[in-house]
Amino acid sequence: MEKRKYTLNSAKHASKMAEWRIRIGECRNSGQTIKEWCRENHICLKTYYKWQRLIWDAETENRFIEPVKTGAIQFAEIPQIRLETEVQQAEIVISKGDWRIELQNNANPAIISQIIQMVAQDV
Repeated sequence: MEKRKYTLNSAKHASKMAEWRIRIGECRNSGQTIKEWCRENHICLKTYYKWQRLIWDAETENRFIEPVKTGAIQFAEIPQIRLETEVQQAEIVISKGDWRIELQNNANPAIISQIIQMVAQDV
């Protein structure tokens, strides 16, 4: 009897592991953050991370996990990363006489305020 109970529990556990492995794959391929995906799928964030850890531990310890069977390859869009070496085009250009000030869209408002005050004082 004891052996059957253990076998039944391990079969249930293997089934849950396979189910959560698929869910985690869906989350990663969704393009959403984990928090957004869990909220949309009505899954507690702690539960998601618990199963992610269990699956990770099982894979690193070479335990048996039922392979995920998918019908097609799924691609995730990777956003383009802007390199700092790229020259940004100025959003604001202030020029007076022989000098020119170019400001980007993400310029610090305090610095912009100081520049405007200096230009107003005709420095």
